[in-house]
Amino acid sequence: MEYKKLHRFILFVLLCEGKSNVLYLVCRFILGEKAAIRRYFKILFAGCDNATFMHYQDLYNNKNNTNLYIKAELNSNNLLTGKIKEY
Repeated sequence: MEYKKLHRFILFVLLCEGKSNVLYLVCRFILGEKAAIRRYFKILFAGCDNATFMHYQDLYNNKNNTNLYIKAELNSNNLLTGKIKEY
């Protein structure tokens, strides 16, 4: 998993939603990169529908001209659990 790209994606989503990134950066400093990314991915996307998540992923890819693909777990209601699947 490319944590640098995930880090940039989380910062992008926080910016799009008008949320501060200070707590995320503090969390990253205290917990480390991987734990902070997993924690904030869960905060941002747990209970979110798949369409909203895909919208942010498409926005990020179009704006940055990248091909970031994140495989996220879905529950039975087609909502994200907030966990990232390893690929």
